[in-house]
Amino acid sequence: MSSLTLLSHLQDSKVVRVFVPLKNGDRKRLDGVAKVVNDTLVEVSFLPDQLPVSDIEILQKALISLDTGDGTLSLNCSIEKIVSDEKLLLMATESISHEQKREWFRVDGNFAVKYWPVTEKGAPSGDTATGETIDISGGGVRLAVKECLPVRTRLRMEIEMAEHGEKVTCIGRVMRVIRTFSGRSQMGVQFEDMENEERDKIVAFCLAEQRRQLRLKVQVVGTV
Repeated sequence: MSSLTLLSHLQDSKVVRVFVPLKNGDRKRLDGVAKVVNDTLVEVSFLPDQLPVSDIEILQKALISLDTGDGTLSLNCSIEKIVSDEKLLLMATESISHEQKREWFRVDGNFAVKYWPVTEKGAPSGDTATGETIDISGGGVRLAVKECLPVRTRLRMEIEMAEHGEKVTCIGRVMRVIRTFSGRSQMGVQFEDMENEERDKIVAFCLAEQRRQLRLKVQVVGTV
């Protein structure tokens, strides 16, 4: 996939996730509004007091991630300029992922999860482990975990959506195992056996988060 594929999605201002490299070696994940400047440059604006300007490592790559109707597009970028306390100018260098089209739209969401392997009939077949959601949709979830289970493992999960007063219990299957630049293990889990009421809880959160992103775009665009 060409980097122009992602840039074409940013012709109109879009809310994106930006992973900003820090001098201590970590990366800070922020929501921002991206706008294409030309064929290679992207300007990303943030709300006040969000961008850790003094801690940014300008020699390392930043990452832009955007959810589209066809999946998730990600782009490595060099930091061309720290324009202000609320704005970065990034140069697109390398497209790194293009996930397949999903039936459900996916949003970021960080919730504690307990999970354990089960047999095809649902009986426990392993120890309980814990993780944290990275993003979630009505069709599945991406988990940050200490140790990954094999692909095709069937799981029972309890997702603690505490801030929203909800707990979601369901069966899923590990469909993908990946590692990120930070070295954390991740598992992509597809929901297989879920009551409609449980799925409705997740969809309600996704819709609320989508509305929050729209408000963010209005706030940021209104200040730049």
